[in-house]
Amino acid sequence: AAGLFGIGTTSPDVKLEIAETASDTGVQLKLNGNRSSNGNVGDIIFENNSDSVAMIRASRVGGNNDAADMLFYTQVTGGSNAEKMRITSAGDVGIGESSPLASLHIKQGDSGLSSLNAAAHHLFLEDTGANGPGITFASGTTSNCTLAFGDSDSNYQGVILYDNSADALKFGTNGGTERMRITSSGVTELYGPGS
Repeated sequence: AAGLFGIGTTSPDVKLEIAETASDTGVQLKLNGNRSSNGNVGDIIFENNSDSVAMIRASRVGGNNDAADMLFYTQVTGGSNAEKMRITSAGDVGIGESSPLASLHIKQGDSGLSSLNAAAHHLFLEDTGANGPGITFASGTTSNCTLAFGDSDSNYQGVILYDNSADALKFGTNGGTERMRITSSGVTELYGPGS
């Protein structure tokens, strides 16, 4: 069609289509920079009438063959691009944080914490707002919201469960067996051997 450009195809259906017919190759698009030290290797820029609204950037954090990060930018009020997310060469993801301290680090405000305990470095939520960081679990009014703890024996060894039908918070161990319940009126019920 007029105005459409195809590589590997004679019938592109978008402005630029790259097609690969070999079954063992896959489609590739290469941006080849010439950066031998710290800095930007290549950008994919999204514009609207010359207004840059988003960008994906590869950025080297060392010399040749050293680490490189992927950076994701969006436009903020005023027209400039601001980094919103980064995937480091180690595979850590920072949302609102360019130097993530955990496998997933989500930052709304700077708490001042500069390191994490090795046993708790997978998820880090950081905020300084009045309510602090939080996690919300939502489901239907007759469904449960579940936080499960597992090991190689079972994916449901321990559990914290909110029963929306009963409006009760339940705690379970040893395969999810309920051990304690906080009812909607705030009464704590304990369950143990023989109960």
